[in-house]
Amino acid sequence: MLPSLSSSWGATLQPLAPVVVEPASVSARRSSLLELKKVVAVHVTDRTGKGYKARYALEIFTDAPDSCVVPATSSNRVQEATAESSRRSEELPTSSDRPRRPAVRNGKSVGEFTDLRDQVYKIVHTAHRGDACEFCADLLNFIVFGPNPDSMTLRLLGQERVARRLSKFVTDLLALTVQHSFTEGRGACAGQTHIPPLVHKFLFEATPEPSDAA
Repeated sequence: MLPSLSSSWGATLQPLAPVVVEPASVSARRSSLLELKKVVAVHVTDRTGKGYKARYALEIFTDAPDSCVVPATSSNRVQEATAESSRRSEELPTSSDRPRRPAVRNGKSVGEFTDLRDQVYKIVHTAHRGDACEFCADLLNFIVFGPNPDSMTLRLLGQERVARRLSKFVTDLLALTVQHSFTEGRGACAGQTHIPPLVHKFLFEATPEPSDAA
């Protein structure tokens, strides 16, 4: 025979709170945006190698104590974002002016900058069937009229001018990515969902150098 249950047994149970499980894409977007907002400057500097092996140093400075002290900016419109990033690109500190080390330093080929541009265009171009949202419209305008990192257009430029062009491209792209500062995934289009993780991966993840057999 089963033992009798006390009448007070049910009173000790606590009601279960509903648990909301968000999609992985929303979580990735939020964490990427939080990391990107800590970036205060991006510099493209020294080149190593030649031809298809040529790689430029991509330096990421954050608001960490041991990183660069260049002030961060954010804007609500693409014109303000690109104007400020242009000013910062023209005033990039020389190696003697940098009192702190970058938080991340990766080698990137010009082709990788071009691939990033193409991926951004593909995402925002297909994110809407009708009129694009402000975020995607600004990025489309940037891709079409902004600095072009395509290797074919950089062949006639010297090393320093190429570095400046690449710096401006990635700085402008970063500014436009973080200007929509909300981290909630509700109502976010495909562009707002996938662009922040894409830019974060480009800035913070190292890519292998091409082998001699390539």
